[in-house]
Amino acid sequence: VTLDRQTAADWMGRVAWWLSPLWERLLTDVLASPKLFVDDTYPSSRVHSRYERRLADLPWQGRPVILRLQARRFLCREAGCPKRTFAERLPGIAQPSARRSERLVDIQRHIALRHARYAGVRRLADAGATISAIARNCALDRKTVRAWLRVGGPGTWARPPSGVGILAPDLEHLEHRWAEGQRNATALWREIGGQGFTGGRSTVRAWATSRRRTSPDAGPSKADTWFLRRHHLATDSKRWKGRPPHQLTASETNPPRGFSITVAPFAGGPRWR
Repeated sequence: VTLDRQTAADWMGRVAWWLSPLWERLLTDVLASPKLFVDDTYPSSRVHSRYERRLADLPWQGRPVILRLQARRFLCREAGCPKRTFAERLPGIAQPSARRSERLVDIQRHIALRHARYAGVRRLADAGATISAIARNCALDRKTVRAWLRVGGPGTWARPPSGVGILAPDLEHLEHRWAEGQRNATALWREIGGQGFTGGRSTVRAWATSRRRTSPDAGPSKADTWFLRRHHLATDSKRWKGRPPHQLTASETNPPRGFSITVAPFAGGPRWR
């Protein structure tokens, strides 16, 4: 029988609503017990022995990780039970008799599904299907399909090494031109664009802004200039001395004679009068 997913979900929701009294009764009965276990067998406190389980887990900085867990075996107190001993379960960590942790299994399953979907995307693209048709048949966004076909794979979430970016091959040229006095980000972007740089102008502008702020001879920013003018300090060269406000001493930031500071009763802080 072929059913729509929405129809099956609606049916399951109605069944869950009708069975809610039974679930509440079972929950009350289970919580009344002094001990809770993952199965419905009679609680046992007789430990038969312990054994070690080794589980492969997610790698740590590229190194394989093996979890060594101590699990218990219990003796069953029921005389008619065919199993005299039973092992302790590890819910949320690993399935019974598994050699991999659940989170490692989930990651590997997700990676396998992504590669399987990319194989479908690749086959449809080779067959001449359009981007929209591929995205519709594979339940993917068109941007995702374009990116996969462009890079030749489903991509990765791995971050680049710290300190290495798209500007790394051109940093030497940028620093050289900056030392020569070139401060125009657009001009710098055009220069490295002629050398093979494929990034946008905003990337160079962000680098220039950061470089300008960390430069030892950096002047006050627009916000600092506005702050100084607001407090009648920008026009006083002896008081300002070309330094940003956070570098001025207490005597230099005192208001000029004839002015006083009044704390406003609303958000906005002190104002000059």
